[in-house]
Amino acid sequence: MYSGMIVSAVAFAAGFGMAFPLYKDEAPAPAVVAASETTTGGDIAMSVAQEESAAPTLKREILKSPLTGEVVALANVPDEVFSSGVLGKGVAVNPAVGKVFAPADAEVTTLFPTGHAIGMKTVNGAELLIHIGMDTVKMNGDGFKTHVQQGDKVKAGQLLIEFDIAKIKAAGYPVITPVVVTNYGDYKDIVPTDGKDIKQGDNIISTVV
Repeated sequence: MYSGMIVSAVAFAAGFGMAFPLYKDEAPAPAVVAASETTTGGDIAMSVAQEESAAPTLKREILKSPLTGEVVALANVPDEVFSSGVLGKGVAVNPAVGKVFAPADAEVTTLFPTGHAIGMKTVNGAELLIHIGMDTVKMNGDGFKTHVQQGDKVKAGQLLIEFDIAKIKAAGYPVITPVVVTNYGDYKDIVPTDGKDIKQGDNIISTVV
């Protein structure tokens, strides 16, 4: 089934703007037009593709960190969907502060009711996914507070989501948060920071066109 998911993800990327992993997420936003499920690490991963309007010409950009904390290589994220890079390229942050900020001027393209994951498209064409913790969809929104809605236009540095790190850890879930470019195939390269620690607003990912 994992191989099937990879094939589906590639197919969706060719015709749609974005694919997002959603662990047992039940109610995708109204704009969702297609979905496929697969099992990985004992959990259900759902890829959701959204139809995009006329895509802008991609431009090189430097994305700012949406979080403050310790930088973790994506390969070390404790879930194969992220660590394999199938769903996007980028980096992860082990957050020290429970706040997520916009990494660039962008539009919020996906925001699920649980508040654990958000997708956006920057004005320069990068499609991003920020997934707070692993399996945190199972918390059903407890410990998460969203400050934006799907369709909102946001500015770099704008507060998007607040989350309770202690509550997530107490519930037994890793709080490590991947920040990935899901349309990485449109770029020559996606270059994550090589730093160890990062503050919100520091450079975290560079896109190469």
